[in-house]
Amino acid sequence: MVDVQSPKFLAGLRILAGRMFVLYLAALGICLYATDIEKMEVKTINHIIPQSMSALVGFSLHPNLAHPEPLKEYATYFKIVMKFVPESPADQALLGYCYYYLGDLPKAQKFFKKAVDGLHRQPIGVKDFFWFHYNLGVSYLRQKDYAKAKDSLQKALLSPPQMALYFMQVSRAYKVLTPVAAKLGYDLEVGLLQGYRSAQQLLMITEYGLEPPPEHVFHARIF
Repeated sequence: MVDVQSPKFLAGLRILAGRMFVLYLAALGICLYATDIEKMEVKTINHIIPQSMSALVGFSLHPNLAHPEPLKEYATYFKIVMKFVPESPADQALLGYCYYYLGDLPKAQKFFKKAVDGLHRQPIGVKDFFWFHYNLGVSYLRQKDYAKAKDSLQKALLSPPQMALYFMQVSRAYKVLTPVAAKLGYDLEVGLLQGYRSAQQLLMITEYGLEPPPEHVFHARIF
């Protein structure tokens, strides 16, 4: 039997307790460091955010009536944000959106695809977001790549609308944009319903290989 009262046993117990305390302090330090880094990232993102998102939201609501030049500033912003949160699907998609209207379809598709793929790795429980698939499908349709456009549009239509509304509530990027849209009189639910109708119409175009409609009729959208 082990003599728990022996000096040797007690000395060993003190050494073990000391090591456990050191490990606890190390673990606590790591947690605090990670928390500080996260706070620094949020502060940095908030510091570099453009003075107003009104121009971006206003453009998204009426892209045919506005010039895309201001989107260059927002593209720069989203590129900086992704240095701090490289796995953020919303920021990837918004950068893709900027590239779409700045005339760089390959880059737009690159970030739309990153957003679609990255959503599956997020802990928020949303595996599909309608607008990510929709915008990727629209970009393929502009290139008359009907097979890829059809695949993306089908995925858009299969994504639950309630999940789209939930994502816009919990996403950091959308939390900034949706209040601006509301002030401009935009209804997210009505816009989403219109998006599903547009996706159905575009899907028919891909199935029959018809000529894509003019861009002022169907275009990439934030919401």
